[in-house]
Amino acid sequence: MQLRWNTIEVLLGREFLRLKKNPSAVMLLGLLTTIALLLATSRPLAANANKPPRAPTCWVVYWESSEWIETLKAGVPSYLSIHVLHQSKIPRATSADSSTLYPPSDCAIEILASQSANNVSIRYKHTTPKADVLQPFLQWFWPLTTEYFGEDIRFEQETVAVKVEPTRQQAIDKLKSTSVLDLVNIELIGTMIVLMVIFFTCCHFLVSFGSQDRERGTLTALAMTPASTAELLAARFLFHAILSIGVSAGIIAILRPAALAQPMLWGVLILASVGLMSVGTIITAFAKTQSSASLMALCYMLCGGVIFYLATKFSAFTLIKAASFEHYCFVLMYQSMRGSSSPLLIPSFVTMAIIVAFWTYFAIQLFHRRGWR
Repeated sequence: MQLRWNTIEVLLGREFLRLKKNPSAVMLLGLLTTIALLLATSRPLAANANKPPRAPTCWVVYWESSEWIETLKAGVPSYLSIHVLHQSKIPRATSADSSTLYPPSDCAIEILASQSANNVSIRYKHTTPKADVLQPFLQWFWPLTTEYFGEDIRFEQETVAVKVEPTRQQAIDKLKSTSVLDLVNIELIGTMIVLMVIFFTCCHFLVSFGSQDRERGTLTALAMTPASTAELLAARFLFHAILSIGVSAGIIAILRPAALAQPMLWGVLILASVGLMSVGTIITAFAKTQSSASLMALCYMLCGGVIFYLATKFSAFTLIKAASFEHYCFVLMYQSMRGSSSPLLIPSFVTMAIIVAFWTYFAIQLFHRRGWR
């Protein structure tokens, strides 16, 4: 049946009037927008503003074990941060030189060759601009070494300044404990806020308004008018899509205006809105009362969060996660917020579109059969 746009326009006006009579829905969207404004106008707190600087650590790395090494291990003082480790326990770079990696601000004493009085080579390394960081550790190292070998010991020594390059930072992270707060940025927060907006406008509001119409018999009365079920569904989808994409675009304009120039972002917003509207339509078709429909929408959100968490622990849930369009939506929207337009994102976008198309087809068929009754 051909859609009549004048009929859809009348039904669309009805939806906006209903929104006007539900101030709580407008207040929720206003709250999320206010949060975005506060994020955009506030300066982030320094993660380590109230923490004293970390004391440097000295890594004493050896290639062969000996009594000398055991003496060094036993003589580590409590007031210095010193780790005496075999070289196999220290991360190494993936470059051709396979050099040993150390955290920033730390230093190292590498005992390279055989621990004999005639053939010992020592290399000092520091990741700071100056070698002063080595001084307190050498004041511990050399008295113990001289006491063990005697005064006439000779060593081959060299001092090397280690530059901490970006390519090494990933391996360095293995030696450091990283807080989850360090991973949070404005793009991630913005993505979560936008997803909340899409869920509430396209799923929760649709379920609430739709089940209210069904419980009161309003939807059945509308179906008896010249308006067809296809026009009823089209007006409903159009209203919630306008609300979702409009508020989401406003929040993105506040947090990351440059992201609005990404075509991928608009495609993800449309697909996510249609997908969650389809989920809301299916929930409304099965629920007979407004309370049960709202409960099912809440359960859908909670189950999604639980599955996403379990997917990090169990492989079986990874398959379920991969079959959900929300998984691709989060990744694609986050990358779009960061300004990424890599062609590698296209397969994920296509997969998301296929999953959303399946949900939409099922929702349309279900609405025509029982959703309006």
